Amino acid sequence: SSSVRRAQIAPEPVHALSASPRMSEVSQEWTWSGRASTSNPPRLSEALRRASVRQRLDEAHQAGRLFRRRVHLPIVALGLLLMLSGVPLALGLSFISELTSLPPDIVSSIAACFLIVPGLILLLLSLLPADTRSVYFSGLVAMAAYFTFAGLHALRAWQEARLLGSVSGLTCLSPSLGAVICWFSRCIVSYRCIISATCAGAGVRLLCVWLFGKPHARSRINFLWKNTGQSLGAVVTTNVCFLVVAAASETIERAFAAESPARAIWVTWIVCDVWYGVVLLLLYKPSFRTTVQSYLTRRSEVMMTAASVASLLEGRDVSAVLTMAEQLFRSITMDKLSLDALSSSRPDASLYALSEPCAFGDVHVFVSHSWSDDPLLKWEALQQWRNEFKARHQDKEPRLFLDRACINHAHLSDSLACLPVFLAGCNKLLVLRGPSFLQRLWCITECYVFLEMGGTAEQIELINLTRQEGGEQQGDAADDAALELALRSFDARNATCTLEEDCSRLLSVIESAFGGVGRFNEQLRAVLLQTWASSQKRSQAGTPAARSGRNQNLEATAET
Repeated sequence: SSSVRRAQIAPEPVHALSASPRMSEVSQEWTWSGRASTSNPPRLSEALRRASVRQRLDEAHQAGRLFRRRVHLPIVALGLLLMLSGVPLALGLSFISELTSLPPDIVSSIAACFLIVPGLILLLLSLLPADTRSVYFSGLVAMAAYFTFAGLHALRAWQEARLLGSVSGLTCLSPSLGAVICWFSRCIVSYRCIISATCAGAGVRLLCVWLFGKPHARSRINFLWKNTGQSLGAVVTTNVCFLVVAAASETIERAFAAESPARAIWVTWIVCDVWYGVVLLLLYKPSFRTTVQSYLTRRSEVMMTAASVASLLEGRDVSAVLTMAEQLFRSITMDKLSLDALSSSRPDASLYALSEPCAFGDVHVFVSHSWSDDPLLKWEALQQWRNEFKARHQDKEPRLFLDRACINHAHLSDSLACLPVFLAGCNKLLVLRGPSFLQRLWCITECYVFLEMGGTAEQIELINLTRQEGGEQQGDAADDAALELALRSFDARNATCTLEEDCSRLLSVIESAFGGVGRFNEQLRAVLLQTWASSQKRSQAGTPAARSGRNQNLEATAET
């Protein structure tokens, strides 16, 4: 047997996950509270409900465009401007050197250090997993920069090698540093070859991933950061070794003592090496990327949380998604369900045939649950909820949206793109929170999208599932302690999906909306803790007689 504990989410939702005020007003008109009432829930017409859903999706698309125009595009433009300014400076060495009277090595070092590398970092910081096209284009830009510098250093190595032995004795002529010890001139050639190979290797790795790797934007962004960090780390290591050899050979000391033009080159190289080291530390600092992106999304939090809903549509037209959702939207009544419906997540054509098409607003609850939780616990919880519903609504059978019964697995991709519409078409969200609920990414996403699609906190009902051990019911205090611990330790990064592709897709939506999983954890954890606090207050307010009555109802349901 089992114990089922129920709670209603607190009416004060966290701002980042709550619906916009205007949409909340609309949703309050066509949704019902689910409290003790003997009348049918009031609803607007199907046309008005459809208009409300369309308005929310249109707002999501508009929010995405607004964010790109106000926040995303300026950063991308600045990053591209720096990179496109640096590449001509690095390539047009002779022309720029004549204009500025600076040695070619100083010009190329300044271009790489203060234009191309910062531009590339800005470009990476502007990328969000939902921006598939921007990610692809940024990879091509980074690839062009890598191959440009690989060719540049290969050219400089060839120029150095060609002049080896042009001065008799122990001294050789270097195009960069003038007269130097011959063995150090060979070190310069080796140094430039290593840098060229490093840049070429980074470009080749990027090309292979873009051609043969995973097409997911999130995976590509992570690889861009990793590839940039590895290549810059190799460059910094090579530069430090080169400076150590130069110092040991007293080349740097002689250049400063003679006040030769090479002194400016050495100063530029040393400054650039220090700057590269700082950038490398930032790249390998885990919080750098998430901190910057969280700051950017925080500036436009309302826009981004709404735009994340649009990203679930996979770039499809709003009208097409609405039309498709109307054709695929189905429900099933509780009297047609059995325990077997909750026992497996595998598609069941016979179960799907029991569901029937319905209009937006005709479905009482969207059932959010984890397939990893005990099916018997979920079945008993649904039966108890069903009995309470029928008692409030003149013995009327409730209509549910249950994924296994209502999603056509022959058109699974279309159904998943319609998820925001399906959630908005249901009057309430019924959460069956079992032990694994917070570890399933789809369950978390359903709660988040329901709020973003105009649902209010009062429309979410939570049923906490706990099992009796040894025939005796666990104490309320033990249940509360276990639930509080689970909520406080909630982390979306530990959540999983059956399919890796779904996991990557959903994490992309979360990271795009919040600039990282960390901020999403904070916001959703706050909402869940409000649920727990509300449950505590209702449990303390309930009388022993009432609690005893609920337990008797549960035992009768279990026997049935």
